[in-house]
Amino acid sequence: LGFRFARLVVGDDEAAGIVTFDALDDAVHRQLAEVGFDVALESLDACRARIFDAVVRADMVAGVFPEDVEFLGGERQCGEVIPFDELGLGSREGRLCGIGRALPAPARCRMTEPLLAATGVSRRFATRAGWFGRRSELRAVDDVSLLVGAGEAVGIVGESGCGKSTLARLLAGLDRPDSGRIRIAGRLPEQERRRIGLVFQDPASSFDPRRSVGWSVGDPLLAQGVVKRRAEAAPRVAAALRSVGLDPAAATRRPSEFSGGQRQRIAIARALITGPDLLIADEPTSALDVSVQAQILNMLAEAREQLALALVLISHNLAVVRQVTDRTLVMLRGRIVEDGPTEAVLARPRHPYTRALLDALPGPRRQRSDASATRDPAPTGCAFAPRCARAAAACRAETPALLPDGAAHRAACIAPLE
Repeated sequence: LGFRFARLVVGDDEAAGIVTFDALDDAVHRQLAEVGFDVALESLDACRARIFDAVVRADMVAGVFPEDVEFLGGERQCGEVIPFDELGLGSREGRLCGIGRALPAPARCRMTEPLLAATGVSRRFATRAGWFGRRSELRAVDDVSLLVGAGEAVGIVGESGCGKSTLARLLAGLDRPDSGRIRIAGRLPEQERRRIGLVFQDPASSFDPRRSVGWSVGDPLLAQGVVKRRAEAAPRVAAALRSVGLDPAAATRRPSEFSGGQRQRIAIARALITGPDLLIADEPTSALDVSVQAQILNMLAEAREQLALALVLISHNLAVVRQVTDRTLVMLRGRIVEDGPTEAVLARPRHPYTRALLDALPGPRRQRSDASATRDPAPTGCAFAPRCARAAAACRAETPALLPDGAAHRAACIAPLE
């Protein structure tokens, strides 16, 4: 505001992390009106539209709920200007010319704020074939966007090597993206460690074999500053073990003394001990037999219901995803190729790759997929084109965008399945 000769102020989510925007917006309204600035603010909070004359919906990313779209002016096109009076946010005093991005915002605006928001996230790794081979770049995660609301369960499925586990590490803040951004309630994942619980794929390798179970389960409490001494963590560790059906006396034993299912229960106890809002489970049942898988899934469902947890479930088991999640994202070569309600995605897939995953499931009279067995990615265009019997020249020439198909079902395919 010190640049008195300027006539346009641009703010890029300048209030992120602030619990209430009212005081900030009042100051913006008052001071900018006095100076005579025009203002353009990009924000995740549609409530802030009360200081604007109009709102431009800048993009439609995964996870915008139907009621939010209706609240923000109904079936609007991307980039269309929405007059303030059509938003139904009430009256405002003064006059400012501003734009904002229409995305889910706090409950006080009758909308649901996304707990987890990832936009344009990419992660690349340098690779080399042999000691003297040519260096190349592997795109493990490529321009992925997703939103997860509070209490929502989202499944991410795909074949091995599609980037699911890398995406899980990025969402949990264990790795940083090369581009794009990830926010947990408007802040960086590193700043919200206590709100994130992570269950690793292999419970045996995720524990220090030299330490007791109680030591490992209590570690997050000390790391996040919940307690200052390990002795203070003992009651919480006992309660966490009891909540997953284990005797608190197990805290004195080593991880190697337990079965695979029991170790996974311990891993879940460790993930939940800090009271997180978001649980990221990376293949939590892949190494378990069927009966133990059911126990772990029931435990996750109970924890989600009792603690109002949001859940991101990484899996290649479509039956597991169908049982637990509300919404499913399908990954192929680091990209999201289909996104929608779980029942719609699994019952009426729109992308040929999703159809191929379903056809690969064992079972009587299973329809045989017409996809070929090769897994070499296409150099350009759709990564599934070399395996797709429906692929056309356009599929190999350009990478299809993730486009809406109906209210909430989207597929990145030039010729989606009927």
